[in-house]
Amino acid sequence: MSIVIVIIKACLCALQVVRMNASFGDRSFAAAAPRVWNGFPDAVRNSALSEDAFAKLLKTYLMNCM
Repeated sequence: MSIVIVIIKACLCALQVVRMNASFGDRSFAAAAPRVWNGFPDAVRNSALSEDAFAKLLKTYLMNCM
């Protein structure tokens, strides 16, 4: 079993995903969550946002994806 290491890149607010050895490991939360987070636009991933502003932008983004 391999260990997933998530590294935060400070300038991009992006998470790095290290591949797992087993195929089911790639579907684990530790591997899937960073892929979902990295799929959000930069405006949503902005670390300077307040919690309310983040929630509003995330909701708007998700509603526009439908």
